[in-house]
Amino acid sequence: MRGIRVFATMALVLALGGCATLSESECQRGDWYAIGARDGRSGHTSERLSDHGKACAKHGLGVDGRAYDAGYTEGLREFCTPLRAFTLGRDGGTYYRQCPSDTEGDFLAAYDLGRDVHLAEQELAQLEQEIESLRKEIADEKTTASARDIAEQRLRYVRNDLDRRERDRDALLERARRRGYGNVW
Repeated sequence: MRGIRVFATMALVLALGGCATLSESECQRGDWYAIGARDGRSGHTSERLSDHGKACAKHGLGVDGRAYDAGYTEGLREFCTPLRAFTLGRDGGTYYRQCPSDTEGDFLAAYDLGRDVHLAEQELAQLEQEIESLRKEIADEKTTASARDIAEQRLRYVRNDLDRRERDRDALLERARRRGYGNVW
Protein backbone atom coordinates (compact mmCIF):
# COMPACT_ATOMS: atom_id res chain seq x y z
CA MET A 1 0.00 0.00 0.00
CA ARG A 2 2.85 2.39 0.84
CA GLY A 3 4.42 1.69 -2.58
CA ILE A 4 1.19 2.65 -4.30
CA ARG A 5 1.05 5.96 -2.41
CA VAL A 6 4.69 6.71 -3.24
CA PHE A 7 4.06 5.92 -6.90
CA ALA A 8 0.88 8.05 -6.96
CA THR A 9 2.69 10.97 -5.33
CA MET A 10 5.57 10.74 -7.81
CA ALA A 11 3.13 10.60 -10.73
CA LEU A 12 1.31 13.68 -9.43
CA VAL A 13 4.57 15.62 -9.00
CA LEU A 14 5.66 14.68 -12.51
CA ALA A 15 2.29 15.58 -13.98
CA LEU A 16 2.23 18.98 -12.31
CA GLY A 17 5.87 19.84 -12.84
CA GLY A 18 6.37 18.15 -16.19
CA CYS A 19 4.73 20.85 -18.25
CA ALA A 20 6.30 23.88 -16.55
CA THR A 21 8.81 25.42 -18.92
CA LEU A 22 10.20 27.85 -16.34
CA SER A 23 10.76 27.75 -12.61
CA GLU A 24 9.23 30.32 -10.26
CA SER A 25 12.62 31.98 -9.84
CA GLU A 26 13.06 32.30 -13.63
CA CYS A 27 9.62 33.89 -13.85
CA GLN A 28 10.49 36.28 -11.02
CA ARG A 29 13.83 37.24 -12.60
CA GLY A 30 11.96 37.93 -15.81
CA ASP A 31 14.93 38.22 -18.15
CA TRP A 32 12.64 37.69 -21.11
CA TYR A 33 15.22 38.71 -23.70
CA ALA A 34 17.59 36.00 -22.44
CA ILE A 35 14.79 33.43 -22.21
CA GLY A 36 13.75 34.22 -25.79
CA ALA A 37 17.34 34.04 -27.02
CA ARG A 38 17.82 30.66 -25.33
CA ASP A 39 14.60 29.33 -26.87
CA GLY A 40 15.59 30.59 -30.31
CA ARG A 41 19.07 29.06 -30.08
CA SER A 42 17.49 25.77 -29.01
CA GLY A 43 15.18 25.74 -32.03
CA HIS A 44 11.92 26.04 -30.14
CA THR A 45 8.98 27.57 -31.97
CA SER A 46 7.64 30.96 -30.98
CA GLU A 47 4.66 29.21 -29.35
CA ARG A 48 7.03 28.47 -26.48
CA LEU A 49 6.21 31.93 -25.08
CA SER A 50 2.64 30.75 -24.48
CA ASP A 51 3.98 27.79 -22.48
CA HIS A 52 6.15 30.16 -20.45
CA GLY A 53 3.14 32.39 -19.85
CA LYS A 54 1.20 29.45 -18.43
CA ALA A 55 4.12 28.43 -16.21
CA CYS A 56 4.54 31.96 -14.83
CA ALA A 57 0.79 32.50 -14.43
CA LYS A 58 0.82 29.67 -11.87
CA HIS A 59 3.02 31.95 -9.76
CA GLY A 60 0.95 35.06 -10.45
CA LEU A 61 3.55 36.47 -12.84
CA GLY A 62 3.34 37.61 -16.44
CA VAL A 63 5.69 37.71 -19.42
CA ASP A 64 7.28 40.48 -21.48
CA GLY A 65 6.43 39.44 -25.03
CA ARG A 66 8.38 42.25 -26.71
CA ALA A 67 11.63 41.42 -24.91
CA TYR A 68 11.07 37.71 -25.50
CA ASP A 69 10.45 38.23 -29.24
CA ALA A 70 13.60 40.34 -29.59
CA GLY A 71 15.68 37.69 -27.84
CA TYR A 72 14.00 34.89 -29.75
CA THR A 73 14.79 36.56 -33.07
CA GLU A 74 18.43 36.92 -32.00
CA GLY A 75 18.57 33.28 -30.88
CA LEU A 76 17.12 32.06 -34.17
CA ARG A 77 20.04 33.70 -35.99
CA GLU A 78 22.29 31.20 -34.20
CA PHE A 79 19.94 28.26 -34.71
CA CYS A 80 19.08 28.85 -38.37
CA THR A 81 22.51 28.01 -39.76
CA PRO A 82 23.40 25.20 -42.12
CA LEU A 83 25.71 23.61 -39.53
CA ARG A 84 22.93 23.46 -36.92
CA ALA A 85 20.51 22.23 -39.58
CA PHE A 86 22.80 19.40 -40.64
CA THR A 87 23.32 18.37 -37.02
CA LEU A 88 19.58 18.49 -36.30
CA GLY A 89 18.84 16.30 -39.31
CA ARG A 90 21.65 13.86 -38.60
CA ASP A 91 20.48 13.50 -34.99
CA GLY A 92 16.97 12.66 -36.22
CA GLY A 93 15.50 15.91 -34.90
CA THR A 94 12.43 17.62 -36.27
CA TYR A 95 12.42 21.02 -37.92
CA TYR A 96 9.25 23.05 -37.28
CA ARG A 97 9.74 25.74 -39.94
CA GLN A 98 10.65 28.41 -37.43
CA CYS A 99 13.54 29.92 -39.41
CA PRO A 100 12.98 33.19 -41.27
CA SER A 101 12.48 32.91 -45.03
CA ASP A 102 15.86 34.50 -45.82
CA THR A 103 17.73 31.63 -44.08
CA GLU A 104 15.28 28.76 -44.58
CA GLY A 105 16.51 27.66 -48.02
CA ASP A 106 20.08 27.02 -46.87
CA PHE A 107 18.79 25.58 -43.59
CA LEU A 108 16.52 23.08 -45.35
CA ALA A 109 19.23 21.94 -47.76
CA ALA A 110 21.57 21.18 -44.86
CA TYR A 111 18.77 19.63 -42.78
CA ASP A 112 17.76 17.33 -45.64
CA LEU A 113 21.36 16.21 -46.09
CA GLY A 114 21.61 15.52 -42.35
CA ARG A 115 18.37 13.51 -42.47
CA ASP A 116 19.76 11.48 -45.38
CA VAL A 117 22.85 10.67 -43.30
CA HIS A 118 20.64 9.77 -40.33
CA LEU A 119 18.55 7.39 -42.43
CA ALA A 120 21.65 5.80 -43.95
CA GLU A 121 23.14 5.28 -40.48
CA GLN A 122 19.90 3.69 -39.28
CA GLU A 123 19.93 1.32 -42.26
CA LEU A 124 23.57 0.45 -41.54
CA ALA A 125 22.71 -0.38 -37.92
CA GLN A 126 19.88 -2.64 -39.08
CA LEU A 127 22.15 -4.40 -41.56
CA GLU A 128 24.79 -4.92 -38.88
CA GLN A 129 22.16 -6.46 -36.61
CA GLU A 130 21.06 -8.75 -39.40
CA ILE A 131 24.68 -9.80 -40.03
CA GLU A 132 25.11 -10.62 -36.34
CA SER A 133 21.89 -12.64 -36.34
CA LEU A 134 22.97 -14.57 -39.44
CA ARG A 135 26.39 -15.30 -37.93
CA LYS A 136 24.70 -16.72 -34.83
CA GLU A 137 22.40 -18.84 -36.97
CA ILE A 138 25.35 -20.18 -38.96
CA ALA A 139 27.33 -20.94 -35.79
CA ASP A 140 24.39 -22.62 -34.07
CA GLU A 141 24.92 -26.39 -34.10
CA LYS A 142 21.14 -26.87 -34.25
CA THR A 143 21.00 -25.21 -37.67
CA THR A 144 20.52 -27.74 -40.46
CA ALA A 145 22.96 -27.86 -43.35
CA SER A 146 20.43 -26.47 -45.83
CA ALA A 147 19.41 -23.67 -43.44
CA ARG A 148 23.11 -22.88 -42.89
CA ASP A 149 23.66 -22.67 -46.68
CA ILE A 150 20.72 -20.28 -47.02
CA ALA A 151 21.99 -18.17 -44.10
CA GLU A 152 25.50 -18.03 -45.64
CA GLN A 153 24.04 -16.87 -48.96
CA ARG A 154 21.93 -14.29 -47.17
CA LEU A 155 25.01 -13.18 -45.19
CA ARG A 156 26.94 -12.53 -48.42
CA TYR A 157 24.01 -10.53 -49.80
CA VAL A 158 23.63 -8.47 -46.61
CA ARG A 159 27.39 -7.78 -46.44
CA ASN A 160 27.30 -6.50 -50.02
CA ASP A 161 24.31 -4.34 -49.15
CA LEU A 162 26.17 -3.05 -46.08
CA ASP A 163 29.21 -2.14 -48.19
CA ARG A 164 27.00 -0.31 -50.70
CA ARG A 165 25.16 1.62 -47.97
CA GLU A 166 28.49 2.55 -46.31
CA ARG A 167 29.68 4.00 -49.61
CA ASP A 168 26.40 5.92 -49.94
CA ARG A 169 26.71 7.26 -46.38
CA ASP A 170 30.34 8.20 -46.92
CA ALA A 171 29.42 10.10 -50.09
CA LEU A 172 26.79 12.04 -48.11
CA LEU A 173 29.32 12.80 -45.38
CA GLU A 174 31.84 13.96 -47.96
CA ARG A 175 29.23 16.29 -49.44
CA ALA A 176 28.53 17.68 -45.96
CA ARG A 177 32.25 18.16 -45.30
CA ARG A 178 32.69 20.03 -48.61
CA ARG A 179 29.78 22.29 -47.69
CA GLY A 180 31.50 23.15 -44.42
CA TYR A 181 29.16 21.47 -41.96
CA GLY A 182 31.98 20.67 -39.58
CA ASN A 183 33.84 17.48 -38.74
CA VAL A 184 31.15 15.12 -39.97
CA TRP A 185 33.13 11.89 -39.73
